[in-house]
Amino acid sequence: NPSLDLKINAGEIQITKENMDLVHNPNSQLSFDLEKWKVVSTNGWTFDKTRDAIVIPRGTIFTGLGVDAGIKGLNVRPDALREGKIDFNKGLSLGGITTLQLASGMKPKFNYDAGVGHYRISMVGTTNGPVGWVNNLPATPDRLEFTSIGMLSDNSTVLSLGKTMRFHNLMDVYVDQIMSGEGFFRLAGMPDLGIPNFVATRAEMTYTKENGKLKFRLEPLSGGPDCNANVSFTLEQIRSSQSLTNKLYTSYGTFYVKPPPGKGGDRIQIRGFLHKTPSECYIDVVTPQTINLGKEKFDLIEGRISATNNDWGDLNFTAHTHSTGLDNSNVLAFNVHGGIEVNGDNIKADNIDTPLGSLTISYIFAEKALVGILTINKPIMLGFGTLNSGTMATRFDPHGFYLGFTGNVTILSDKYDGGFLMGVYDADLNDVAQPMLTNFETNIPSFSSLHGFYVIGQRSVVDETFPLLIINVLAKAGYGAFVHLDYAQGSFSVGGYGYARMTGGVNVTGCGFVGVKQEAYADVVGKYENKNLSISTCQSVSTCVGACGLEGCIDILSRMKVSTNSAPDITLQLGGNCVK
Repeated sequence: NPSLDLKINAGEIQITKENMDLVHNPNSQLSFDLEKWKVVSTNGWTFDKTRDAIVIPRGTIFTGLGVDAGIKGLNVRPDALREGKIDFNKGLSLGGITTLQLASGMKPKFNYDAGVGHYRISMVGTTNGPVGWVNNLPATPDRLEFTSIGMLSDNSTVLSLGKTMRFHNLMDVYVDQIMSGEGFFRLAGMPDLGIPNFVATRAEMTYTKENGKLKFRLEPLSGGPDCNANVSFTLEQIRSSQSLTNKLYTSYGTFYVKPPPGKGGDRIQIRGFLHKTPSECYIDVVTPQTINLGKEKFDLIEGRISATNNDWGDLNFTAHTHSTGLDNSNVLAFNVHGGIEVNGDNIKADNIDTPLGSLTISYIFAEKALVGILTINKPIMLGFGTLNSGTMATRFDPHGFYLGFTGNVTILSDKYDGGFLMGVYDADLNDVAQPMLTNFETNIPSFSSLHGFYVIGQRSVVDETFPLLIINVLAKAGYGAFVHLDYAQGSFSVGGYGYARMTGGVNVTGCGFVGVKQEAYADVVGKYENKNLSISTCQSVSTCVGACGLEGCIDILSRMKVSTNSAPDITLQLGGNCVK
């Protein structure tokens, strides 16, 4: 082979007047590359001047493809491997540590193929089954089979494998590749551990020989499962972090909790430990462990995510915050169901799909407050009626807690606009209460603090527009009731009210308002508060006359209050109105 360039480092040359010899230890190992193969002597070597060749009594050809061949009496000359025989009496080997059994009638060959310009190891013969196999491999009851063996020294061909093998009664691998080196061989393929949504690259199973016995080792897997609600788990690619034994696979790794789609903030990273058996699969949060959520540090107490019915549940974990103000233990329980958005000042989880509607939860570090908002879009059946729709808000902070609702309810088949505010909160709540209850036709009390509850319901009787002469009139009327209890002040009030309003006018295209616009409003409120019964009424009339931007109005207001504890209070004045 004129293109063969072995580049063998055989040793030093000793030159005398009579002779020239190679200086070497006859028991030393000689190795050289044969293109992408490697030839290694196993019983020393000699330099035979009469043959002008290096003679290797016995050696091994490592193909790098997993199957290695024994050689005997190989003569290495400057331009070719000549004379000598390839010894397959002991069969082909895998990494030199186990023998490949050949099917009956198989005749392994080693030769130089001038047609392709490379050396070839091949199996010839006829059989309906595999040409060779290896039995009794540790960790698997299956035998490793080769459907054909044909290798060129440039590794341009591959061994024909392709069989699913089960390792340690748990992991199935479609083995489609084999690699070898001196003292080991390695199987590779796509793994299936029965873990839901498990995304991995390749599994590699290495066999070595220790104390005369084959040993199995799973190389660290990469990847990991995509779990529920923007949670993923990435395996830790350290050999000591992963283990596959009989019916058990375990691995340390990292949870990554991503923000909800379209949201910002950093990913939350939590170290975890994956546990997989034939009957169960879960990932525990590793404790003790401290994680950063924005500006805050949390000491994790416990946590887990489990897989059932080939799907992952939610990641739940409990953490102890270094801040104060939530309660005496400062413990928060997290249920990751929709992603968590973290920035420097708060933790926020929104678009959480619950049986009641969409939930948003925030923890505000600067205020030491836990805030939740539930948008109810599914009916909630209660004993006294049904919450049809609305918004429910809650807050826990150093001032206390409150729970508030505003929305639509059904009581005894009638629909009402309803609202309530309850809790124990030692701070001003007017900024919260007023927007929540702003749609009601009565003035709600001031909430400088809250130590009880306030409930209000209102039903519309008339809400329609009808023509009157040349104008359209909008008429509204309805009634409502409320209850207010303050335990701290020992006060209690209950009452009801009715209201009516009519407005009308006419607008002209290109000029705006022309003519008369009138609004009339009246209400009556009955209230029992702290053993005092009172009835209040308010009537207001507003009349405006104008044309094309010029307008004049007269407002008349009358009020009357009758109380069991005081004289009647009657007010009549120009200007002002009853409308909130």
